[in-house]
Amino acid sequence: MSGDPVGEIVMLFYASLLTVMEAPVEQTAKLVQLSRDSVRRSGLAALPGEETYRRVRAHLTVMGERFRRNAHTLESPGSPVRRVPGMKPAAGYSAFVELSTPQDGFLSWVTRCGRAGLQLNPTVVHGGTSAAWDALYPDHQLLRLNLSEHPTIVDRGLRLLRPYAAGQFQSDPEDHRQVPHEGKGSTRWPLPPGSRP
Repeated sequence: MSGDPVGEIVMLFYASLLTVMEAPVEQTAKLVQLSRDSVRRSGLAALPGEETYRRVRAHLTVMGERFRRNAHTLESPGSPVRRVPGMKPAAGYSAFVELSTPQDGFLSWVTRCGRAGLQLNPTVVHGGTSAAWDALYPDHQLLRLNLSEHPTIVDRGLRLLRPYAAGQFQSDPEDHRQVPHEGKGSTRWPLPPGSRP
C-alpha cells in the first residue's frame, strides 16, 4: 500500500472491480461482499457499496460496446480511413488510422483541413516533426481517432472527412477567417473572397 488513503482505496476498488467485470452479472453482489469483507479484515478503508460497482460496470459495458461499434465503422465500406494492420487501439480508446487516399504534403493537408473547419488530430504532432514521425512510422499518414465518442460524432467526423480525403475542399480555405462574436469567444464564419473581417 502507498500510505495515501485515497490512492489505496482507488487501487483496491480497481482491483476488486476487475474481478466483478470478468464475472457474470448474477455474481456481482457476492463478489462485492467478498471484497468488502477482505478489505475490512485487513483494516483498510472501506470499499464502495454494490450499487457503485453496478453503476461503474454498466458504464464500462456501454463504453466497450461504443468502442467496438466505432471501430467497426472505421472499416465500413466508403470509410475515408483504414485501420493500420498490427496497430492496436491504445489507452483512452484511441485508434490510429491512416487515410485511404494518401495525401501529398500531409502536414499541409492537415493544416488546410483545419482552415476549412475540420479539426483533425494528426499523430505527427506527437512525433514532434514530420521527419521524426516518418522515422517511427515510415509510409504512414496517421490520424488519431477517439473511439469512445458517441457514434453520431464518429459518423459525422468520417462524413466530413470523406471529401477532404478525396482532395475536395468546399471553398478556398483562405476564405475562412476568425470573426469575433459579440459576447463569448469567437465563431468561424465563411466570408466572401476579398472581404475583410
